[in-house]
Amino acid sequence: RSLFFSQQRVSVTLTQLNILNLIMSSVTSITLIALLSNISAQNLRANTNDERRLQVPIDPNAITKQLGSDPRTVESKNNISSTSESSTKNPRKFVSYTSSPWEKIWLENIDRWEKTETICDEIHSPEQTKFMYDFFKASCTNGFKAPHSNWCMIDDEMHPLYFNTARHDKIEYYWEAKEYQNIFWTGPNIPLESDGLPPKVINPTPDMEHVFSKFVFLDENTGEEYTEYIEPLVSHLRFPLSKCGLEKKKSMWYDLAYYRGLEYRGYVIPPAGVRNKRKIYFDAGASNWSKVSKGSSLQYFYNMWKRQGIEWDHIFAYEMQTTPSDFFDTVPEEHKDLITYEQCAVSSDPEEDSSEHPFLPYEIQRKANVEDYVLFKLDIDSY
Repeated sequence: RSLFFSQQRVSVTLTQLNILNLIMSSVTSITLIALLSNISAQNLRANTNDERRLQVPIDPNAITKQLGSDPRTVESKNNISSTSESSTKNPRKFVSYTSSPWEKIWLENIDRWEKTETICDEIHSPEQTKFMYDFFKASCTNGFKAPHSNWCMIDDEMHPLYFNTARHDKIEYYWEAKEYQNIFWTGPNIPLESDGLPPKVINPTPDMEHVFSKFVFLDENTGEEYTEYIEPLVSHLRFPLSKCGLEKKKSMWYDLAYYRGLEYRGYVIPPAGVRNKRKIYFDAGASNWSKVSKGSSLQYFYNMWKRQGIEWDHIFAYEMQTTPSDFFDTVPEEHKDLITYEQCAVSSDPEEDSSEHPFLPYEIQRKANVEDYVLFKLDIDSY
């Protein structure tokens, strides 16, 4: 059935649900990034691979009780009292999730817009443009000097996007492309000069709750509840303007904009730091550190999460084809001690778990503790 796990609706089989339950029963604070080849959120036409983050409640039994069978749930609460015998206190215990007003509009209308094939028409409407403008502006990571300080860059470590904050009537944006098409700028000939400041941490504030959906967590060590914002579920469940660019099909920029929109990851908002003392990253399907035109998951999650104040204590990487020698040839020297790499086919069946073919939920149980923050990225052909 289709379930809604706070930030992502995906087609989940019973076996997959059992896998998620196993992970959740052992780690209380986990972010799951799945490269999903068949996203089935309301039958949207987004069937290519895309990175997705799943922030799940800490109690696996709470999932179906909270969410039922309706994938359009817009609020989720953890009503299960902690009954663990462990004295370990969780600094990031899930309390609730609430969809933003922008997300709610899409959840309430996506059936109709998908059926009439008007998703792109809607995303360019005046109402959606207002939400989109605030979303883009809040996501800016780098600025530029006057007289072009109205421009900003949203850097996703792969395809930087440039956004004109002075335009409110339409979303004016362009892609950087110098490494890929031997050109630097896909838009007007504007001599932008960096303001020299480092990329800023993206940390939405309460005045942005009309755009960003939110989690509420409890720090059991202090008793404090706190909020963490996340990108909303809108459009094709990826970069909101993906497949909806205004470039003419015969334009020289059409192919560039189309494929950049599919690949762009600057809309993903990692946590702005976490309170967990130990942070562990598991990557299933990690063939190298940086050989894919800056698109490697290892480099992406290392750099982007570090920018947001999260530095990994250890990375466990798994891949079937790449030899350890070839893998570590791509890893910067300063990061080699951080990574444990295994050349193996990971198993999708818990009964086949072994050192040669590990079942990754069990791997997480073996290598992480309940108080750890865990990132799990999945992009594999199952064994």
